[in-house]
Amino acid sequence: MDTDMRLLIAIIFSALSFSVHSESKLNDNSADGNRQQIPQSDYQFIFCHKFSQIEWQMLGSLLVKEIEKTPFSTDDYFKTAACQPGGYSAAVQSPLLHIIADDPSKRVKFLDILWAYYTKRRKDPAIFTEIVNAKNTEGETLLDYIETMVQRGNYSSEGSKASIAQIVSAACSHGAIYSAYPKKKCP
Repeated sequence: MDTDMRLLIAIIFSALSFSVHSESKLNDNSADGNRQQIPQSDYQFIFCHKFSQIEWQMLGSLLVKEIEKTPFSTDDYFKTAACQPGGYSAAVQSPLLHIIADDPSKRVKFLDILWAYYTKRRKDPAIFTEIVNAKNTEGETLLDYIETMVQRGNYSSEGSKASIAQIVSAACSHGAIYSAYPKKKCP
């Protein structure tokens, strides 16, 4: 399915307040009643779009009411480099968390919410460390992607700089690392 069609589907699902329920894991896609499972890549595309559109107050709802209800691992959605980051061309794909850096003022609390999700609800903080260090197709972790955007001058306002500092601090306090910038270390 081409990118424009997938975007159209994601927008339609969002507009209809599409909610993935466990009982709707399968879609009836044929006249004879044969049922086909929605591919994980389609869910991934939808969640990349939703993740880039929501405010921090809706992140818990997206996790519990939608991502957890799919037939695929919640963790895989965060580890898979399948989203289009704002700072790169369409050739580069990134994990969901890299979207945080594309609008840091709006998403400054995302890491705190995800940390609480993985420590309190899932009781597995090690997975959080894995997802925060998941790499894009350029080999960058979240911290690397942020550093690339800093070097390009993407965060010029004081508000953006403060939000980025908070995001970096939260990521570093929970095991985030630099990979593409080996000389950079967490503060």
